[in-house]
Amino acid sequence: FPLDLFHRDEQRAARLRNVLDGSGITLREAALRFVLSHSGVSSAIVGFGAPQHIDDAVAACEAGPLDPELLSRLLHATSGDFCASD
Repeated sequence: FPLDLFHRDEQRAARLRNVLDGSGITLREAALRFVLSHSGVSSAIVGFGAPQHIDDAVAACEAGPLDPELLSRLLHATSGDFCASD
């Protein structure tokens, strides 16, 4: 994994964490709920490092799609990072 890609992803994650700050939503939860918020995304590959991560993933899915305003702020924070949009 090239170091420059790691740094790019680290910066992207920091921007997303800044948007999520104070929302009570973790980056992991936001990632799963993002999938539920976009009809163009049909699946997510989720890894589990601990049993609690399974419960967290289920809770995130039960919470449903992200609030449209929060979703808009997250997309704005990553504008230019990706090619496709919903």
